Amino acid sequence: MQFAYSDDIHEKVIQENDLAEHYAIDKNTKHFKTKLYDYYFDHVKIRKTEYESICIEVTDKNAKKAYHIVLSIIEKINKKIQQIQKKHFYEYVLEWESRLQEKEKEIDSLRKISDTLRIKYNLWNYNIQLEKAAEYYYRSGSIQAKEALDNLKEKGEDLRTVNIKLQNEEARYAEIKKEYEDARDSYNKNLSYTSVVSSPKIADKKSYPVRWLIVLLSVFSAAILSLIVL
Repeated sequence: MQFAYSDDIHEKVIQENDLAEHYAIDKNTKHFKTKLYDYYFDHVKIRKTEYESICIEVTDKNAKKAYHIVLSIIEKINKKIQQIQKKHFYEYVLEWESRLQEKEKEIDSLRKISDTLRIKYNLWNYNIQLEKAAEYYYRSGSIQAKEALDNLKEKGEDLRTVNIKLQNEEARYAEIKKEYEDARDSYNKNLSYTSVVSSPKIADKKSYPVRWLIVLLSVFSAAILSLIVL
């Protein structure tokens, strides 16, 4: 109901259907806008039904014009909601994109640390190297071998810690990327937010004035006038 009664929807419906000219309202007249809106709301009625939908009724001297005004209102409501949803989805896209970029920086930093440890300390296969270094130390018992083994253990453990963190961050990156892609897909979709339960119909007879009532009132008025004159 709030969307249906929003000012910008009324403005667009009035402009699209050129209702100022249709209602023969001079744009230079005093209080033009107020008069135009009064005419509009005299002809357009929107109410909530007992089943939580809305009913749009438009009366006009031209039945086809009334039909097109109803279609125009439905279309404008749908577009209004689309614009609001697009704005929300775009905010989600920006938010997840920002998180994705931050995570990329973290992963890039960890990869650099990992590469530095590998290259600087020649850590190509930690487990095999540790086994060989330990075997060599126990065979030779030299101080240099022990230092090499201790160094390998220390830097190898650092590399292992970095690689575990890198794996965790890459897994989190995949989750964030999925959220980002979902938000982007939602933003790019053109969803419809209005469901027409009963399509608008062009009236095949006048809603008012009622002809028999006019005739009756005319006869009654003539009779009263005649009595007054007599």
